[in-house]
Formats: sequence, C-alpha cells, structure tokens
Amino acid sequence: MSIQKCLDMLQQDIDATRQTITDLQAHWPSEVALQFGDDPSVYDVFPHLFAPAFSALDPQPLHQLAVAERLIATALLTSDTIMDLDCDHALLTSSVLRVQAMQQEYYTLLHGLFEPTSPFWTHWQRYVKEYMETCLIERHFINGDRDWAGYTETVARQIAIGKVGMARNVVNALAELTNDYQPCAQLIESIDHYNIARQMFDDLCDWKEDLLHRQPSLVLVCALQDQQMNIHDSDVRTLTTLVGRSMYYHGHAVAILRLAIASLDRAEGALWDIPTIPWMSLIDDLRRRCQGLLNDVERIVHANTQHRQVRPNVAISLPIAESRYQQLAREALQFLIRQWHLGFGEARHIACHLNGEETNSAPEYYYGDVFQRALIADTLCDASQQFAPQLRMIIEHEVDYLLRCRNTTGVGGWTYFDNAPDIAPDADDLGQIMQVFIRTGYINAVTNYSVPLVDILLKDARQPQGGFSTWIIPATEQTAKQELHARLRDESWGSEPNPEVMANLLYALALWSDDRYTPALENGLNYLETQQNYDGCWYSKWYYGQYYGTYVCLRLLNVARPDSISIAQARQFLVTTQHEDGGWGLDERSDPLNTALALLGMASIPPQTDPIFPFDTVRKGLDYLASCQEQDGAWANVLFICPGAEHDYGSRTITTMFVLKAVLAWSPLLEDGPTIDTPDEQLALVNI
Repeated sequence: MSIQKCLDMLQQDIDATRQTITDLQAHWPSEVALQFGDDPSVYDVFPHLFAPAFSALDPQPLHQLAVAERLIATALLTSDTIMDLDCDHALLTSSVLRVQAMQQEYYTLLHGLFEPTSPFWTHWQRYVKEYMETCLIERHFINGDRDWAGYTETVARQIAIGKVGMARNVVNALAELTNDYQPCAQLIESIDHYNIARQMFDDLCDWKEDLLHRQPSLVLVCALQDQQMNIHDSDVRTLTTLVGRSMYYHGHAVAILRLAIASLDRAEGALWDIPTIPWMSLIDDLRRRCQGLLNDVERIVHANTQHRQVRPNVAISLPIAESRYQQLAREALQFLIRQWHLGFGEARHIACHLNGEETNSAPEYYYGDVFQRALIADTLCDASQQFAPQLRMIIEHEVDYLLRCRNTTGVGGWTYFDNAPDIAPDADDLGQIMQVFIRTGYINAVTNYSVPLVDILLKDARQPQGGFSTWIIPATEQTAKQELHARLRDESWGSEPNPEVMANLLYALALWSDDRYTPALENGLNYLETQQNYDGCWYSKWYYGQYYGTYVCLRLLNVARPDSISIAQARQFLVTTQHEDGGWGLDERSDPLNTALALLGMASIPPQTDPIFPFDTVRKGLDYLASCQEQDGAWANVLFICPGAEHDYGSRTITTMFVLKAVLAWSPLLEDGPTIDTPDEQLALVNI
C-alpha cells in the first residue's frame, strides 16, 4: 500500500486530529500556532499506523493519543529548527512559545490517558533523556568540541535512533491502553531500523546544506576522510566540490543508500509475524525512494564516467588579454573548459519526482542537462568566433551530445529531463538546440529533427492571440504516452503561452529565415509586445525574475523587429533598475547571473545607432562582475530555473557561462576598458 493510499484510508482520522488541534488553538494567541502545514501527514495519525497490531482499542483514547503525538512531533521539529540556528530571529520568540504551548497541550492529553504511576511514564522519561543526550552529542560535533573522526557508524545509528526515539513512545502508549505488550519489542525494533534508514537517506539528500552548517552525518564524514580534509579548516566552496566528487565517484553515496536499504530489510524483518499494518507502507515507500535514488546515482555516475572517457584530446591556446574585460572572458572560458572535461556534471539539474504520482516506471529523481549544454554550446560559439577557433572540436562534441539526447519515440524532440517519461518535449529546449544547430551549420539536424516539431507546435499548440504553448503534443492520434503528457499539461503545467519560451523559439526561427514561418513570427512578435510589463520588462514563468525574459525578448526584437517601441521601454527598465554597486538582482542585492542577463539585454540594443547610449551603465555592470569573481575563475551559483517548489535550479557553470557571453558581447565595443598592467602568459591547455 502506498503512503497516499494509507492517508486516504485514514482521512477521517486525519480530519479529526486537525479539527481537535484547531479547537485547542483557541487557548493560545494566533501567533503561537499549534498546526503544522496544510497537507495531510502520517504524523497526523501516527498511532493509527500501529494500532491494528494490538488488541481492540476504543476510538476516543486512540484519537486523543494521535492528537498528542501530532503536537509533540511538531514541537520537536520546531525545536530542531531553533537548535540548528536556522530560525529567523523575528520568529524566534513565537517559535519558542509554540514549543511551550504544544508541550503543554501534549502533557495535558497524556495525563488524561495515563495515571502518574503508569509504567508508560518510565519509558517516556527514558526516551526524553535519550533525545536530549543525542541533541547534545550532535551539538558537540557541530561546535568542534568532538573530532569528526569520532563520528562513526555506531554514533550515526545512535543519533538517528535517539533524535526521533520518542516515536517508540507510541508503541508503549498503545500497549498500556490495550494491556497488550506482546508486539512492543518487534514494533520498536522496526521503528529504530526505519529511523536509521530515514536518517541516512535524508543526510544524502541534504549533504550540501549540512556541509554549509557544519552539521555532521555519516556520508559527509566518510567523504571528508576520503579527501583527508577537516570540516573546520577548509573553505566551504572548496569542500563542496571535493566532497561532492568523493561522495558520488568514490562510492560513499552508494554505500549509504545500501546501508539504508539494509536497515529497511531489518525494519521489515522485525514484523515477520505481525499482521499487515499501515506502518509497513512507510517502510515500502522509503525502500522505493532509496532504491530509486541508488539506481539514479549509479546510472548518472556511469554516464558521466563514460562521457569523460570519450572526450577528445584538445589543445587550446588563448590570446593574451589586453584589458580586464578580456581577462574576465579568458578566465570564464578556462572554467567552462575544465567543466567540459568533467562532463558538465555541476550544470546538471537533478530534481525529485515532479508530478507527485507514484508509478513503477518513474524514477525517484529526474535529471537533465540538455538545455544547459545547449546554452553552453551557444556561448562557446561566441568565444570561438572572437578568439578561440580551436573550440570547434569541443562544440562539435557538444552538438553530438545534443543529437544523442533526442527522443527517438513519438514526435522526437527533447525533454528538459532526460529520464522523465511523463514530461512532453518542449519549445524551450527545441528553440535553444535549434539555435546551436543553425550556428554550427548542422542543417540536416534542423530540417530533420527541428522543423517537424516546429510545424506540430504551430499547428496544434497555437493560441488565438498569437502565442503558442510550451509543450509539443499532437492534438490528434495521440499515443498513450502523449495522452499522459496532455493530461499532465492540463493538470499541472498549463497550456498558456510563456513569453520567454516563445521568444527563444521565435529567435531560432528568425535565424533560420524560412519564409514559411513569417506569419507565425509576426504573430508571435505582436503577442510578445502585448506581454511587456508596464515598467518595460518581461516576466518569465520558468525562470526567476525579469532579466532572463527581458533579455531573450530584446534579443528577438532586435533581429526581427528593430523598430519596436518595446525596445526603448525595455532599455529604460534595465537602466533604472541597476544598483549602486553596478549590478542587478531580484531584490536589493546584486548577483552575477542577473547582472549578466541585464548586460545581455543591453547588448541586444545596437549601441552604434544611439549617440546617447548609456555606456557608463554597461561599464559599471562589467566592473561589478569583475568584483564578484571567485578564486577559481567562476561566479556564484544563483537560482535560475524555477519549475516548481523544491525543484529550483542554479549552477556556477551556468552563471559563469552567462557572464562569459555578456563580456564577449561588450568587450569589442569597449576598447577603452581598463588595461592589465602585467598580462598573464598565453594560456596553453593541452590534452584537456
């Protein structure tokens, strides 16, 4: 039974728990909230997961116990947030008060169920003590009072059990209420092994956040020891790169997942003679997720290893930089070449299952890099044309990769996530890849693999107002998979036009210069002009903020409708939103990604035709980029793509790629840029 089916079966009990907590809220200020989230959870009915293993129990005590356990679970989660110093200071007071209120209601409910002399309280006291001891042990590791070398598998198991060990209290409570103690030992053993598996799985998923906060975990300790590095002596950025490589390519992630699966085997084995209970669905669900992630990790590592093995030897020499802007371009390009050598693994987008449906064929995690690789290939074309013609071999390798990633069933095309059977091919990937094919002269790839999809899109996804949908799905004679694509489009993604996607595909059509598409191009331009915001920008559905959408729309208008009044309005938006430090950002803080996108938008407006073009705005932007470059020649990871909650994406590689593209666009036009006093020697990258 899946967790969702389990929750559906217990929906009436979930509603009862939540209603009682809503009633209890009347005893407390509204800012001291007792409820935790709106979505149903197994913690709303935790005792119900084990109740069928015991003798018959009256509904009212079971309900009272469920409310109590929901409250203490929320209190402990809130306490963890406070102890991890991850709580907004403005919310700290209300968070502490929430914990106090929930504990008060919890004790009141339990005292209504158990006499002060009940053995229940003896167990309860032991579990609370273990919880506190575990929190203190963990804090000693975080503070550096204990060496991480002492964070062994035994300690990791102890912490995993102790931090959520109060869940065992539910079993003892049910035993006391039914006077049936026979299942206790088996259920507690199952809970402990499940919690070990859950901790291992969560630690692997959250390793970057744990590393940032110096939060110990078994998988982090193993990876750090592998690299002979100390968590307290090293830069987090350096650690993240080295630990990630060690974790996945030296087998630590696989080992942790196998440990988790072995713990789930023990959790299930402990229940060998207990009739089916809802608790078993949690074990099954976590096993599915662990096994799915294990399969994905092994597949991705194998694919990356294979990609590295087939990379050609390339000798590249870059000219001596004559200005700081040219030096920025060189350093950014060097970083991208190093990432190419590593298979662009850092640029890959990995996200958990998107649509929430549980299917046997769907992977636990989706992964994709085809859009990112097309963006990078486009920028490498810029670099090749300006000063590095030897990049041609790398570019051709990337084009070959894009061709290999094409869907070979249905209408073909490309999907954002390579391994997502439930996501349709889309116009954004098509537009970006088509641009690369056109720029690199792969004409057959355009005519055979791109144009047919454009025809389907403009025929079956066209909207009356001139726009078209993002998703490439035939309107008739659909296969079973295309029917699924259409259903998910209607239920989850939407079929409305997205300006940034339209602009990307229409730009490819403008480059292709086929008269057949002139009406579609004109209609699309008309639509995009109507979608411009009152302040001159274009917002995006799939990308953060206004600067990416504004850039791609300006790029299109400059090529296909250079006399559009929208261009001047967009330029005014870009000029007026620049920050004092020369950068741009989505709030009062500047960041390199949106600064690069704003500069690319400015570059889409031909400055040669404007005697009062704001060159100072551009110089300030480029100087900001120079000021925030990191030691390895790259720029920071900034959120870029937003397909939905918990699936957001950013990448140092992609930020650096956009910075390179912006610098390449402007450095030839700013010959009076700052010079370098002592240029580096000419770079020779041999056998990369």
